[in-house]
Amino acid sequence: MRRVQIIFAIAISAFFIGCPARSLQPLFTEKDITYNPALEGKWTDGEDTYTFKRLDEKNYRIFVVEQKTIDSTGRAEADSDTMAFVGQLGQLGRSWFLDTYPAREVTDFHLVPTHMIFETWLEGDTLRLASLEGDWLKKTIKTKRLKAQYALSNGDIILTGSTEELQEIARNFANDENAFPNPEEFVRMK
Repeated sequence: MRRVQIIFAIAISAFFIGCPARSLQPLFTEKDITYNPALEGKWTDGEDTYTFKRLDEKNYRIFVVEQKTIDSTGRAEADSDTMAFVGQLGQLGRSWFLDTYPAREVTDFHLVPTHMIFETWLEGDTLRLASLEGDWLKKTIKTKRLKAQYALSNGDIILTGSTEELQEIARNFANDENAFPNPEEFVRMK
């Protein structure tokens, strides 16, 4: 059971960069979800591999394989695990977003799966993903530029509001480079 918790924590931190905000509710309603077959395939940022496969009519199964860390002797310091997520793509306003959450059922009663929101750009064989930044979100709520329902857990923000509230945040701040900073760039593997 402890191994499941550790793998889950590593998966979340390895797959997502920075201090991303998380949400209890999904970003999209069923009618908002769009499937784009161009997202299918293997993508790399030069280190890790992300594989997007069709899960069903509207959802992706995303497999993340993190490259092993090698020490100075050439031995692997850490084993790589394949992590699985479900992804849903949708457009809000003029921007595209990806909502991801763990694909496997969490069997430990203490673990609650959460959603992560990414602004998404797909241009040919280049995919860029920028997560909704948790530290920016806390600061923006604190300065009252944004009103949102949330909880803090070990200093991390977890949005607790409705899907509609999440969509409003995504639409209103899609073009804010502080809200969705430093997009990670992936190229299609051939």
